[in-house]
Order: sequence, then C-alpha cells, then structure tokens
Amino acid sequence: MSLKKTGKTDNHYQEKGDVVGISLPNIPEYVITVIGTLKAGCVVSGVSPLLSVDETAFQLKNSDAKGFVTLDALFEKHLTRIHSTLPELKLVAAAGVGGFLPGHKRFIGKLLGKIPKGAVMTHRNALADMIIVSTWLHLKKGKETALSAFPLFHIAGLFTSSIFLSYGITQILIPNPRDTDRICADMKKYKPFFTANVPSLYHLLMENPKFKHMDHSNLKICVTAAAAYPEDSQKKLEQIIGKGKLLEAYGMTETSPLTAMNPVMGQKKLGSIGLPLPNTDIRLTDPETRNPVPQGEPGEICIKGPQVMKGYYKLQKETHHVLDADGYLYTGDVAVQDADGYLKIVDRTKDMINVSGFKVFSKKIEDILTEHPAIAQIAVIGIPDPKKPGSELVKAYLTIDEDSGVHGSEDELKATVTAFAKEKLASYEVPKEIEIRKELPLTSVGKLDKKKLRSTMG
Repeated sequence: MSLKKTGKTDNHYQEKGDVVGISLPNIPEYVITVIGTLKAGCVVSGVSPLLSVDETAFQLKNSDAKGFVTLDALFEKHLTRIHSTLPELKLVAAAGVGGFLPGHKRFIGKLLGKIPKGAVMTHRNALADMIIVSTWLHLKKGKETALSAFPLFHIAGLFTSSIFLSYGITQILIPNPRDTDRICADMKKYKPFFTANVPSLYHLLMENPKFKHMDHSNLKICVTAAAAYPEDSQKKLEQIIGKGKLLEAYGMTETSPLTAMNPVMGQKKLGSIGLPLPNTDIRLTDPETRNPVPQGEPGEICIKGPQVMKGYYKLQKETHHVLDADGYLYTGDVAVQDADGYLKIVDRTKDMINVSGFKVFSKKIEDILTEHPAIAQIAVIGIPDPKKPGSELVKAYLTIDEDSGVHGSEDELKATVTAFAKEKLASYEVPKEIEIRKELPLTSVGKLDKKKLRSTMG
C-alpha cells in the first residue's frame, strides 16, 4: 500500500469523525481498511470502483471525505483528474489487487434514482442488526467458513463481512463475482457452510456445470437478498444445493440492512421474504394515504426498529419524506402478508405499471413467466401507451435458456411466451411487447438494472 498526499495540508492523520471513502474490490485491504477506519473513530463511506470519474468526485465531495483508499490504477485514472476539485481531501492511500497489507457513526454511500443520497447509520444501528441476524441464524462463534460475493462497498457485503469477523468465521473473498469458475473452485476447496449472494449470481452459478455437479452437503445456509428472486428459480436452485437450505431475506441500506428473513428452523416459504426479524416492527400501508391495509392486501412496507438509519446525509427534506414522526421508514416496496405472518414482495412502488387505471405488479408477471421453460431471466417495465396518454403498456425483456430444449425462431419464441402469458395472466397484464436479448443489464451490485432498460426507451 502506498500513501499519496493531496491538497496543501501537512496533517496526514484523520481525526475522529472524519469521513474516509473506500473504493476497492473484495480484497483483504478493504476489510482491514474498514476495521482501521472505525477503530480510529472515523466514518466509512463505500465508493463503488465502477463509478465514473464525475460520480466518484460527487460522492467524495458530497460526503465531505477527508481520506480516500482506492486501487493504484484508479488513483492514476481518477484521482489525478479530480483531486484539485476536492479541497477537503487530505490523504489518499492506494493499494494493488495483487498485494496485501501486513498488518461513532457509519456513512454508507448509495445512489437512489437521480438524486444521490447517503444513508447515515450509527454503530448502534449496525451492531443491533448484526446481533438480530446472527441470533436468527443460530451462528456459532469460531466455527466454519462462509462465502459471500456481495461487494464490500455495498451495505450487504459490509454487513455479512462484519458478522463473519465478529463471529470468527473464515470468509472467502470474491473479487470478481462474475468469475463463477473461481467461486466453484473456492467452494470445492473450502466447503463453506454459508453463502450469501444476489439472485443473478445464483443464476450464473446454476449455468456452470461445476456448480451443478458439486457436492453441496456441507452447505447449510444459502441466503439470497437485494433483489427479487422468482419462486420457480428458487426451486431450481434447491434442486442443486438441497431442499430447505435457501433463505430469502429482505433489507435495504437505510435499515443496516436486514429486517425480514425466512427462519433457519421452522417453516420456510419459497418466494417469500419470510417473517419480520426480532425487535423489528413491520406494517403495510396504502402508498397514497399511508393508512394500514387489511391482511392479504398489498401495501407499502414500513419499518421501525433499532436498525433504521438516522437519516440522509445533509438531505433533511428527503429524510422527512421517508421517516415519519413515529420512527417508521417508508421503503417504497410493496408486499402482502399471509395469515402466518410471512411477507411476499409484489413490487416497488416505482415499478408498478399503470395500464388504463389498473395497477399491474411487474414482479408478479416476472414470477409467473419465469415458469416458462425457455425463459432464463426476465425484467418487466411499463412503457408509454401511444394510444392512451397517461397510460402504460407492459414490456418484457427476456434471455433464453439454451438448455431448455425449446427451439424456434425469435418470433416463434415470442409467440409461445405470449400464449403462455395469456393462460396465466389477466389480459391487461400480458406483455404487449417482448424483446429477447443475449443478456440483461446489471447494476454494480448484480441486480437487474431496470433504470437502464427504461433509458433505452428514450
């Protein structure tokens, strides 16, 4: 690791309360930097290495970062171009991917829509959720090995790594989550009892023959979170790893992150995000009136608990919009709760499609159409209806499962999907446009990027 000084100050040291941005892949230096930053009483701000130069500069400036730890390659590529615009930045430390370092609140960066927001979490938030989740999972200290490909610059990666560290669990770091051969090799060698990944990575793993034919007997807990995961796809994964191992969870940066999960012991429901975690109050409300909805009816998830953030950094108006006077956080996610208390996500409020006044849940369509044998992945969005101003049409983007045995031209495949949709869905839910692609765009965390799909619509 090398130290590079920026600005005019002669003080190389960070003071308590200073923000330190960390822009590294999943390598040991990231974990060491987090520990050192927090031990010094400083604030961690995760910065994705995939951000553009301007986006990196914005986050460092918006967070008032005084220190920055990054890759040596990114220092040469980014920092040399923007350091003059960052007068508050006192010190930059650069690390190489091939190298290894010898030896009060948290600030987690996040992009929400067009307005970047930083969610401020206290140590109490983080520790409360770590205790809640580790107790829920019945983890044992000082035993076993775990693997998570969640990026450490994302709250999910930092959270799982923090739990592993606090419990003395050996963590396998995955610098490139798309390198499924590497993941399979590490799983075969180290035999983790626990994995945690986004659905899209499990999809990539299931396409790898090495993963399909691997001995998964040592794998006991397989957590999926951070994005929707169709029930049919969950069943296919459990056919490979074994039944009863997959636990779908729910969380977000603003809640440190987890608030609901299927239980390790007891009934698990595939396609459900499970039950509210201990010490966590979840209620469902009408997105427009914020009044509670009857059981079984869709409503916006509202959360109150010790893991809920203090607010958005320097954004008081946005904070008041999502946090009410009683301390409930309005998540923007819509769910239904069954008689047993299990929750099932039906959509994001921003992803709901308005078809001639009908509320159409994109996730419902995705879950159902995933059952079609030819479909590997699907993303559904709303597009403007040229015949009805203010109304939308349903459009589906697909990738094809080449091993499904379903063949034909692109038009023939579209016709079979449309026919399948007409059998399973209401007429206004059936996609009016279908586009087949070789791959669907993903965010830096591995979620399906619907924002990018919408941008292609002009």
